Amino acid sequence: MFNRILMAVCVAAIFFLAVSANANAACTVTIGGIDYVDTDCDGMRDAFDNCPLVPNGDCEEDPLNCDVDVDGVVTDEELAAGDQADWNANGKGDACEDTESDGVLDYLDNCPSTFNPGQADGDCSDMDGDRVEDGLDSCPAIWNPRQEDTDGDGFGDACDVCPLTPNPGQDPSDCPAAERNPVSPTESPSGSVGRPGVVYEGYTEQVTGSGGCALSAGAGQAPWAVMTAAAAFILGFVRRRIKE
Repeated sequence: MFNRILMAVCVAAIFFLAVSANANAACTVTIGGIDYVDTDCDGMRDAFDNCPLVPNGDCEEDPLNCDVDVDGVVTDEELAAGDQADWNANGKGDACEDTESDGVLDYLDNCPSTFNPGQADGDCSDMDGDRVEDGLDSCPAIWNPRQEDTDGDGFGDACDVCPLTPNPGQDPSDCPAAERNPVSPTESPSGSVGRPGVVYEGYTEQVTGSGGCALSAGAGQAPWAVMTAAAAFILGFVRRRIKE
């Protein structure tokens, strides 16, 4: 009887250690004193993350929050996919979706709504190079991969003459002068990095550094090593007691 109880305790201990290891392998986001699981460590808790397993969080807070492939290097494409970018507003982020199932994730696809596994330049018309075809682009002449349209009038914030006031006619007199966008639909702002029409707050093609909490091979190995050692000790102890 004692041996059975001891074995049950052993199994329970191993299970507890396994659960603890899994919990420690992910980051957490603390809100109001409560810790929420953030599996991909991008600063966005899983329940509200449109790519819970792929980093696509707040790029301005930490560029590595947008390191989609977790290689320590943040490219322009990864930055564009950050901040929960979802070009087709279907609830799944560009960093982890392949809309037309051609084998290329949306954030890397030159024609995200056209099946083109070969990625040829002529597969679709995309004059601003933001990976959103002109026919679907809210600003076809200005790079705006996230397709923000605050006032919902069909014109993206990047090119809307009144980005906060619905004005499908795009008449500047429809909104206060202070709200008017100085960028016209046929111009791109200066100072852009990597793509026309985008400024990355000084970040360049390669951004590396410490901070953040990107998962790596080592991040998940330490808890499992502890668990394995503890399990081996417990099992050894059980065997000795059984022999006694």
